[in-house]
Amino acid sequence: MPNIEYKLQSIEKRYEELNELMSRPEISSNREKLQELGRERAGLDDIVSDYREHKVISRSLEDTKAMLGQKLDDDMAKLVKDELDALLSRQKRLLDRLEEALRQYILMCEPAKPLCTPQCAGLCPGCGADLNVDACRCAAAADERWSVLAGFKNDRQEGSK
Repeated sequence: MPNIEYKLQSIEKRYEELNELMSRPEISSNREKLQELGRERAGLDDIVSDYREHKVISRSLEDTKAMLGQKLDDDMAKLVKDELDALLSRQKRLLDRLEEALRQYILMCEPAKPLCTPQCAGLCPGCGADLNVDACRCAAAADERWSVLAGFKNDRQEGSK
């Protein structure tokens, strides 16, 4: 949980930064920037809300466990135990939801082509040649319908001489 907790803290911090940025006059007057920040913040809403609920439940769990350590009558001890069970169940459901939301958030942040650069020409889908290093070795497949125009080009060049 420490790695997840760290990531959730950083997401909550970014959420707060976005709130602060969106309140600045220079941002609120720039519609495009405001929309961009708003979309980013909207993507974090559910995660931050669940994380904050998780923190509240964790504090309640600590308090409830501390109550169990005190001398209680049987009825009160049963109530505290039931409350502890309910909190643990809520926390488990919430952690499962947070883990999935965090996994999806991280996946969405990953680039679609992590090993390629914007300057990469890629691979030829026909022959597999690395177009950054070699030329394509595929035979130029000309569409027969265009062959008439090739003759037209030659006729035109001869006529201009």
